[in-house]
Formats: sequence, structure tokens, C-alpha cells
Amino acid sequence: METPEKKFNQQEAMKVLNETISVAKGNLDDGYFYFVLWGSVIALIYLSRFCLIRLNLQDYSGYTNLLYAVGGIISIIFSRRQDKKPKVNTYIEKWMGYIWIGFGMQLAVAIVCLILLDDISIITPVFLLLIGGATFISGGLIKYKPLILGGVIFIVFAIATFFISAELQNLLACISMIMGNLIPGLMYRQSLRKENV
Repeated sequence: METPEKKFNQQEAMKVLNETISVAKGNLDDGYFYFVLWGSVIALIYLSRFCLIRLNLQDYSGYTNLLYAVGGIISIIFSRRQDKKPKVNTYIEKWMGYIWIGFGMQLAVAIVCLILLDDISIITPVFLLLIGGATFISGGLIKYKPLILGGVIFIVFAIATFFISAELQNLLACISMIMGNLIPGLMYRQSLRKENV
């Protein structure tokens, strides 16, 4: 008994790809939360550092790192709640995970190397380059233009921060976090609300 062969044309392939992206976007609907959370937390850290330097209190800027722990705890709590929801796992979700895990590993290596080289003055530009790449790829993967633009903004600001003082690096990093993560995250949340109305 012969089984009928179905030809898989380009149009059907695009339909399957778009359906996969739609499922992944549905699973990533709450992903905006991380862009909003970390955009806010890191913008606040950089703004605090900028203000402390302006007030000649830069010796206290290390305390701003405690906000990373607060963001981490909030992320873990949110992630655990999300894990309890039923969902279909897609390759796009796995790729997103690899992108951001890769970002974290690269950032950790860069920070350790810069500390060992005793040149922490370029941590901010390196951070902005790395987060720019991860944001750009994430936006491209889910076909979300504001995140793609956010990635470009991070990279442009990273280039600028290589050539300015630490004080201004903090200010530009704050602005880039708002423009590159926070605003696209809020826009994504707003678009989800419109779809669900």
C-alpha cells in the first residue's frame, strides 16, 4: 500500500515557520517582564552611580550592585511562577534561553578578565556591546522591531561610551537601558494587551 506523498512547498514552509513563531511569541508573552524588570533595575543602578559621582560620593557606588540581587530574586520568583503554567516548548524559546545564557557567560568572562587586567574602566562599554548583541538577536528571532532597534541603540551607545568619562558612561548606560530594554518591553506588553482585548 502506497502512502501519498505531500510536497512541502515554500508557501507551506513559511506558514509552518510563522505558526511556530506565533506559538513561541505566545509562550514568550510574559518575556516582556524581564526586559522591563532588568531595563528598570540596571537603568536605576547606572543613574544612581551617575548621581553618586556628581555628588562626589563615588565610594558608595558599590552599594548600587545590591540592586542586581533584588532583580535576581524578582526574576527567580517570576520564573518559578511561569514554570507552573502549561505551555508548548518551541525551538525559539530554547534559542532565546541560549542567547541570554550566552550573554551571561560572556559578561562574566569579560568582567573577570577586566578585573584581572586591572582595567574596569571599559566594563560599561563591553556590557552595552554584549547586551546589544543579545537584544538584537532576540528581537530578530521573534520578529519584534523595537527590540531589534533596542539592540542597535545599545551598540551605538557602547561605541560612544568607549570615549567618555566614567561619569558620562553611567548616564549613557542609563539612557540606553531605558531605550533598549525598558521601552521595547513596555511596548510589547501594550501590544499584548491590545491583542487580548
